[in-house]
Amino acid sequence: YAALIAQGESMASEFAERDLVGSLAYCHAAVTLHENYPELADDHITNISLKAMEVLYNTVVMSDLAIREVADAFIFGSNQSLSQDVLELWTDAVTLLIQFNETFVETNGSHQDEQLMMSIYRNLKILVEDHGSNLSNLQMYLALDNLNDFLGPLAGLNDTYLEDAAIYAERLAFSSLCMNRFAVSESDGACFNGAAASAISYYRRQGNDAGAEHVRLLANQHPHAATHWNTILQTPRVFHKSLTAKPWWNFMDFTAAVSLKDAYGSSVTRSRILKELETVISLQEGGLRGEEYVVDSMGEDIHKLDIEGVQRI
Repeated sequence: YAALIAQGESMASEFAERDLVGSLAYCHAAVTLHENYPELADDHITNISLKAMEVLYNTVVMSDLAIREVADAFIFGSNQSLSQDVLELWTDAVTLLIQFNETFVETNGSHQDEQLMMSIYRNLKILVEDHGSNLSNLQMYLALDNLNDFLGPLAGLNDTYLEDAAIYAERLAFSSLCMNRFAVSESDGACFNGAAASAISYYRRQGNDAGAEHVRLLANQHPHAATHWNTILQTPRVFHKSLTAKPWWNFMDFTAAVSLKDAYGSSVTRSRILKELETVISLQEGGLRGEEYVVDSMGEDIHKLDIEGVQRI
């Protein structure tokens, strides 16, 4: 099974995507077999399982996982067993994260518990700083990703968090797994683009233009991402060099705008668009959310997806 995943065999890859945590747990057990059952360990199985885990790491990064799945992915996402200190720090952080989400959902998103956010931030910071050398690429990514989720709103509440917000956004951006998840177009997942742009914004808010410029120059070096920004004053998630700087644009230059105008011109589709808009407005977007919602394609109803976790602002 590990060999099939490592070789990219389609059936194994499809199964792994349906049960990522189970696949990680299986490969983790194979890789660490020598720790508890050396008589059963086999170098070939160990090596092929290591390759499979690298494939699974990238699949995890590209997936939307619930909090409990993220928690398990961290535990199994390494070629060695977790130390007790790391396990306790991660377990405490996840427990607090679940508690934060429950509070958030109960208040319909109107209350963000700053004390809980601070506790989660402290646990994850200790995990990254004191135990980072013992974490796998996936574990470091998951820790930094969740750390950034809370540093953003904390920095919005208190400028004392700005320095850490900039530092850890930069560290996330240039971590190996985040760099592999980049955007060239607006529809692409963009860990790298978003984290690099956030780091620049946090440095600018501190008045640290040198730090912002440092990140901009590093982002320019990404061979594929649309982050070849010309200035720290303009760092959109996806930067199109071909666009001309001008105050007003003709909507005919953009196919999305043309399609929207045509759709709005029809009384039927206009009614659906307005219904969808009213429904989205009712969700009170703009803060952290504890659930994921989608608007029905006919604009009739809101559906809650079976996904848990905070949503980035």
